[in-house]
Amino acid sequence: AAAHDTKDDNCVASIVSADTTTKYYDTLQEAVAAAQSGETVELLSNLTDTGRINLPAGVILDGKDKKLSGDSSVSVNAAGG
Repeated sequence: AAAHDTKDDNCVASIVSADTTTKYYDTLQEAVAAAQSGETVELLSNLTDTGRINLPAGVILDGKDKKLSGDSSVSVNAAGG
């Protein structure tokens, strides 16, 4: 699924870009895959069993007081490696 310009009930994550434009995604994996260095991925709801999320270098994951639980893990790729 592609990014949405407006939030709906299926959206679980968003990306806030450097120019403050926000795009909404139905899965955390989609949001992280689309995120570029300097952007922030924000959780919009609590998520369970997301699997392994590999956060690109320079991308911020902001939980916004939401939680990842169950079979969920986040790896952070260091800049330059």
